[in-house]
Amino acid sequence: MAQYDNTNKGALWKKTAKSGLEYISGRLNVDGTDYNISVFNNDKQGNEARPDFNIVVEPVDGPNSYNANNNAPAAQQQNNGAANDELSIEDLPF
Repeated sequence: MAQYDNTNKGALWKKTAKSGLEYISGRLNVDGTDYNISVFNNDKQGNEARPDFNIVVEPVDGPNSYNANNNAPAAQQQNNGAANDELSIEDLPF
């Protein structure tokens, strides 16, 4: 049987944070490198020029990579113990 090639593919799942924030997250492979990806609805606050979604992409093996047990960014766990379920739109770097 041929082995499946995940190169340049990814998958996302809908999630809801404890705060009620809905977002999607998953894993993406680009040229053989795996990345964690999270996509958040953007509150446009009446400004239609703002994007509909904000995207956060981090290398799986990077300093902010997700912990395999609970999907919380490792750096966030070290800083304040917060899990991914406690993320909000204010946590985005842009």
